[in-house]
Amino acid sequence: MRRAARRARLARGVLGALVAAAWGVWLGGAGCAGVDDVNIDVACGDFETFRDVSPVLEARCGTLDCHGSIARPLRIYGRLGLRKPIDFEADDDEALLLIAEIDAGEGQDQYFPGGLQLTTNAEIADNYRSVCGLEPELMDKVRKGQESPDVLSLTRKARLVEKHKGGKIFVPAQSPGDLCITSWLTAPVGDAGVGFQRVECLNELQGF
Repeated sequence: MRRAARRARLARGVLGALVAAAWGVWLGGAGCAGVDDVNIDVACGDFETFRDVSPVLEARCGTLDCHGSIARPLRIYGRLGLRKPIDFEADDDEALLLIAEIDAGEGQDQYFPGGLQLTTNAEIADNYRSVCGLEPELMDKVRKGQESPDVLSLTRKARLVEKHKGGKIFVPAQSPGDLCITSWLTAPVGDAGVGFQRVECLNELQGF
């Protein structure tokens, strides 16, 4: 009963800001937690608008044979590929928060690659950390306007400017996914999405 009550309380609090804080994401874009849970003082794109970017990365890059792998520096979680590992018998707050969200969604039996359970807030938060922490120094320069998004492996590999096992995914400044990601990389944080081309994210997902 006590465990069920904790789950119920956590379920009521499964909102973007709470989940982001729970997994160490700094919503202000001033920093992000790295793979060793060390805070990196690096600027990054807005977390709230990243919710529209993450599905593009999940669909185009996050399959199990690509970046849906724990072995990749850029690791992407999501419904279509790798799921965030979880012990459904765990009793710590982090696990209970994720379990509560899954139970409030499609349920634990649908939490698997290709299952009906949508990408969770925790998985989106981890994707954000993965993107922001991939090349923190370059990301910091892009956010400060000292470099363009073209310098990042995130864009270079997708455009096949740099060797990429997955081949060419986007045409620079033409593919909806490219416009989605690059506009997110340069748009102001916390400015109601000004400069961010959300419609291009949605266009990229047509057919998925």
